[in-house]
Amino acid sequence: MSSPRSVRAAVWLLVFGLALASVSVTLNVLNSPENLSRPVMATFAVISLSIQGLFVYFIWLGKNWARIVFSAFLAIGILVGVGGPKMEGIHHWFALVNYWIGMGIGVTTLILLFIPASNGWFRRGATNA
Repeated sequence: MSSPRSVRAAVWLLVFGLALASVSVTLNVLNSPENLSRPVMATFAVISLSIQGLFVYFIWLGKNWARIVFSAFLAIGILVGVGGPKMEGIHHWFALVNYWIGMGIGVTTLILLFIPASNGWFRRGATNA
């Protein structure tokens, strides 16, 4: 059975967000002040983006645990990040624009993952794959 349109839209938004985050992280690492460790920043970014990618994959498969855990992380990120434009670590204008786009993607994704059509898909989680 194919996933509902809301889940497909949420997954594609998350993939788009990961692509933007990859570009943003690359620009931040390349434009970071000299006193910051670029290899450490790059390593952390690769690990973080990889974990996010795994969650997106499991959401695509309809795994409810992945939807819940990822949504919790996403909600915490949104709540913590609301005061974010003056955050340390944004070293390039694209990163700032991407930050606000990411906030919009996050809120939209949370809504899409919990509308009734999506709930039905995740309720059947074990039989989706």
